[in-house]
Amino acid sequence: MKIGILEAGQNNAKMDPRHPQYATMFTSMFAAISAPLSCTAIAVKDGIFPESVDAFDGYLITGSACGVYDDEPWINQLIIFVREAHAQKIPLMGICFGHQLLAHALGGWAEKSKKGWGVGERTVDIKTHAHWMHGDKNTVTLIYFHQDQVTKLPPEATCIAGDTFCPNAIFAIDDTVFSVQGHPEFSADYSRDLLTVLTPKVGEEQTKTALASLNNTTDDSVVAEWIQAFFCRPARYKPRHKQ
Repeated sequence: MKIGILEAGQNNAKMDPRHPQYATMFTSMFAAISAPLSCTAIAVKDGIFPESVDAFDGYLITGSACGVYDDEPWINQLIIFVREAHAQKIPLMGICFGHQLLAHALGGWAEKSKKGWGVGERTVDIKTHAHWMHGDKNTVTLIYFHQDQVTKLPPEATCIAGDTFCPNAIFAIDDTVFSVQGHPEFSADYSRDLLTVLTPKVGEEQTKTALASLNNTTDDSVVAEWIQAFFCRPARYKPRHKQ
């Protein structure tokens, strides 16, 4: 199955250059679980888009330092692209900025939260299970790194998981949209470096707490399996493209 990874950002220039870029992180994440997904990076932040929405079997939108409310031509174009893809029932997956953009584009709302930064590892409660979420977990733990939040879900969306800080941490729309605020693709090492670089913005005390949390276990592989199952679900969707 061919998946277009729509890169909405890149690593902070002050970070160690040895860290992989976003699309490579996802490719490695899928490889670690032997997911049958052929991924292609597309730099939408540079104004590069697929020739048509049906050029791939599905799309994953990455994180970004931008906000969905920023008046950037590429963001406006991405919103239009998402709406066209959704109208054709092409599977869409969003992570962090991608999560917020899917909500924003499809009738919800995302904005800079008055609650401030959400950084480090956090566990949220699972409220309901989409059919591609195998297992019986009641909570899911991921690394988070955000100021913005989805404050209003699209009309047809179902809240999958959340907590008091981030009520809409995971949502889905039927079997065509799956969206997650956390970062299953981030390693602890990458997150430590990013926290160190952004300490002046996040604040020393919150950075210290977030760094300490990175010693805990996350559910990265579980969420990776969910994403694979979402894209590869049987019967409901037949790939347009051969591997």
